Amino acid sequence: KYDKYFQHFIKLDGRSLVNEVANDIGRMLKKKIKAVEKLVEVAEKENIKSHYEETIDLDYLNNKKLLSDDDLQAMNETVENAMKTYKYIHLVQDKKYNDEMINYNLSTIHVPTNVFDKGLIYEELF
Repeated sequence: KYDKYFQHFIKLDGRSLVNEVANDIGRMLKKKIKAVEKLVEVAEKENIKSHYEETIDLDYLNNKKLLSDDDLQAMNETVENAMKTYKYIHLVQDKKYNDEMINYNLSTIHVPTNVFDKGLIYEELF
């Protein structure tokens, strides 16, 4: 039964396969580290150029309290009702991002709440 699915077998050395995968993952992680380091470098340069405005009104997007159209549909909620607790984020599917749902204007990351969740102590540092 399986002959029609598997036409041939290749003998592999498990140790070399694991080493190859480990090297691939290592290269991928190094690229990610370099990207984050570049983001930090640019953010630090921009921070030096900027000046603090006490009256600035920043819209804090709590990544855990964002809803997309799919979320609203699953919850059987309207945007207006959901906005009382959550923020709505419009997402579109994009082939350039492996058909993932994205927003072209907003980006968020999840920072653990024990580090920052609009806490006064941490707000003063930013």
